[in-house]
Amino acid sequence: MYKENLPHLPIRDNIRLWNRTATECYEHNCECKTCFIYKTYFVDNDDFCHMKFYVKYLLEKIGLPPKKA
Repeated sequence: MYKENLPHLPIRDNIRLWNRTATECYEHNCECKTCFIYKTYFVDNDDFCHMKFYVKYLLEKIGLPPKKA
C-alpha cells in the first residue's frame, strides 16, 4: 500500500471518494506543469504537491474516478 512508501504524508483511511481536484490531477496524468493548483501554490515554493500520491492511493483503494456526464 502507498502509505508504507510515503510515511510522511497524511493519507487517511477514511478517503472514499474522488474529489474534483484528485479527478483533475488524474486527467492530467499527474503532471504538475499542466495543473492550475500547482501553478498557483507550488511553482515558486519549496513545497511540492502531494496530490499524485493521493491519486495513486485512490486508484488502488477504489479504482478509476467516475466519468464526466
